[in-house]
Amino acid sequence: MIKLKDIFIQEKKSGPSKSFNKLATNFQKEAVKHQDLVDKQKSLAKQFVDEKNSTKKEKIKQELLKHHRVVKKQEKVMKSAEQAMMNALDREEFDYDI
Repeated sequence: MIKLKDIFIQEKKSGPSKSFNKLATNFQKEAVKHQDLVDKQKSLAKQFVDEKNSTKKEKIKQELLKHHRVVKKQEKVMKSAEQAMMNALDREEFDYDI
């Protein structure tokens, strides 16, 4: 009976580490933020294409350009979080003898 308990404890420990889980969660959050920003960018682009008034169109264009810079910054943050997660994954030890 003690042997079975030890096996359960070992199986529980063989999962991903807390630090890896934290990095994976951080990457997920950054990816969701990025997707939201991209969706807004698409919406602005659609507004720009649909707009007929040239002054409103120019205003939307400036907003779109400003938003594009925000999207690019968020993309860098997301890629950095992904790289950190992948580096942590390389350091994880896996037990393949299941």
